[in-house]
Parts: sequence; structure tokens; C-alpha cells
Amino acid sequence: MNKSFLLLCLTTAIAFTACNKGRDLSKERIKKMSSNRGYSTEYSYNTDGVLASTRTGEGGVTTYKREGNTILQQYADSVHNYFINTTLYLGSNGLVDSSVTHTPRGTYIKIYKHDADGYITGTEDFNDMGVINYTQSEYKDGNQVKTTVLDTAAQPALVVYYTYDLKKQNFPAYENYGMVFLGHDSKNLVSNIIQVSSKGDTLHNNVFHYYYDDKGRINSRTIYEQDKVLMDSTNYTFNDQK
Repeated sequence: MNKSFLLLCLTTAIAFTACNKGRDLSKERIKKMSSNRGYSTEYSYNTDGVLASTRTGEGGVTTYKREGNTILQQYADSVHNYFINTTLYLGSNGLVDSSVTHTPRGTYIKIYKHDADGYITGTEDFNDMGVINYTQSEYKDGNQVKTTVLDTAAQPALVVYYTYDLKKQNFPAYENYGMVFLGHDSKNLVSNIIQVSSKGDTLHNNVFHYYYDDKGRINSRTIYEQDKVLMDSTNYTFNDQK
């Protein structure tokens, strides 16, 4: 997968949204998401609506278990004999401050920075050799409008700009995946994402289209490059659906 498109997927995977037709969308939980790129994920939750586990179409299972001020995240792919253990450390506000991940390839550390409103304003990624990269995010009126990715020398490597449909509510957001420990997500619907290199060249100009079910929830989302070439199509089902 193209590295910059992977970043797009990571930065927007849970930023897709829909109209609120009087329903409390924060109570909704995603049951399954599947992409035309060949991957899918199923989600299960505990009685409080917090994420308990995920299962990929390839059979990998991730479980989440809260212990005090930590969340133990364990990934197991028994087919390929591949296992990953992550510990998420929560601050006094209940939001993740950092995570430590142990993989067969090494140990990775991620630092999260939140502002007073609970939005993620920055991350720092490290491995056994040191810093991998940084991100810095800016918000306006409750929406993430810009994220800068910096390299190991803390120099800008990539800038991502976000545009929103201010009439539509963010859905599915972190809470719809039972991941409230990440903080607040952008409040509106992302409609366009532009990735620009450190030299000022546009790497991607992605346009989003959404399709809704009869309850006002997004059940399908597409991403087009400059509204011409289909980059991704994702379908969603919910816990009240078979």
C-alpha cells in the first residue's frame, strides 16, 4: 500500500460521519466494516459499550482489557504465529497518555498529547533505535483542520489538510468504536483531505462521499482521488443489524 495513502487511512479511519436525524448517534456501535480493498474488521463490546475485541477477515484477533489505569491490548494471529502485546497508559482524565507495544520485530512507544478539550494535538513515535516521527494537529471549532507529520529530525515531511461539511455530525467517531479513551474526535463530517509534501507538492486530493441507512447512519463511504479515481469503498453494519 502506498505510504501516503496508508497515512490517509490511519488519520481518517474513524473520522467518517452522518446526519443526526434525532437519534443519539453516540450510542451506536459499529458491528463490522469491510473495504473493497479486501480487508474487513468485526467489533465486539462489553456491557458498557467499550471496545472488547476485534477480528479481521484474515483471522487476527485483538482483545482489550481494562486494568486500573491501563488497557491491555493483545493481538493474536495464530495462523501466522504472530503476536503483539500493547499496554495503553491512561492519564487522570481517562485518556491515553502513552502506549508500549512489544512485537517480534521490536518495541514501539507512542506518546499522545491532548488539549484541555480532549482532542489529540500531537503524537510521538519511537522504536528501539529512537524517534520514528512526530505529528502535530490543529483544531478549529472542534474540527481537526491540519496535521503535520515531522521526520526524525523534527522537520515537516507531510502536511494533511481537512475540510468538513459543517451541517453533519461526525459518525462513526471514536465513541462509536467504543474507543472513548482516545479522546474527542472532530465533531463534523470530513468532506475533503489534501496531503501536501514538504516541497509543496500535492500528493493526494481525496474527496469523500457518504450513503445513509433509514436511521441516518452512514452505511457506505467512498474515497475518490480528485473525485475521479476510486481509492476506497467501505461498508458498515451496526449492532442492531444481523
